Amino acid sequence: MKRAAATLASLLLTGCWNIYVPKTPYYDDLGRRIVFTEKKNHPRGAGAKYIGGIPTVRYDPWWISQFPEEFQTFVFYHEIGHIGLNHLFLGYSYVSESTLEQEADCYSMRYLEEKLKYTPQQIEGIYRVAATVFGERRVA
Repeated sequence: MKRAAATLASLLLTGCWNIYVPKTPYYDDLGRRIVFTEKKNHPRGAGAKYIGGIPTVRYDPWWISQFPEEFQTFVFYHEIGHIGLNHLFLGYSYVSESTLEQEADCYSMRYLEEKLKYTPQQIEGIYRVAATVFGERRVA
């Protein structure tokens, strides 16, 4: 019993996360591979930006690991969507933040349905979690 407790404590202290980062490589429109990196205490949980000219999706491992795999996948493809839709170059001066977020949500959902063949039940599960995390208005 003591050994099991020590193993559990060791795993918790080393940051044992269940994080489902996309395994397939993705690229921006200039052919630069998108990199996924951990950023503890990310203010929004996850975000996309260019770092040194490299398209990067940064995520808080604690925040993302709280959610089921399907929702994590939605979040990662949402951030890929910001890169793929060139939102990082548009900025909020041309379009409202809510519009950009909705476009990235749609990009992610289309990818999950068309490419990853998510079932209606999986999509519904994502909507339920998203409504809790982001609020009902965003997923309506």
